[in-house]
Amino acid sequence: MAKRKLKKPKLSLGVTILLFALFTVGAVGGFFGYKMLTSKDKFELVGDKIITLKVGEEYEELGVVCISFGKDISDKVKISGVFDVDVEGMYNIQYTIDDIRFGNVRLVRTIIVEVDDEI
Repeated sequence: MAKRKLKKPKLSLGVTILLFALFTVGAVGGFFGYKMLTSKDKFELVGDKIITLKVGEEYEELGVVCISFGKDISDKVKISGVFDVDVEGMYNIQYTIDDIRFGNVRLVRTIIVEVDDEI
């Protein structure tokens, strides 16, 4: 049985230019669409990154703001880390979110609990 040689399909120059133009328009349009959609996105701490408390002082969690693809998803942020306001030390609270845009981002707030020297 003889082997048949397959012919490569030939594209005319006009079709090639048209396909290139469509690809370019799609890529440029997608880039600018993405930029417009995500221009106001953020994942940031509310309040200070470092908070200093005196031993026994009450701590109020300020949280974070997370806007992804124009939608506020701050309520989906996971907070981890434990500290004791009755024990002097330096503690970290971590904020993460399961999101395509900020999935690899971790924010950290440092809590410093110190003894009140004025007592």
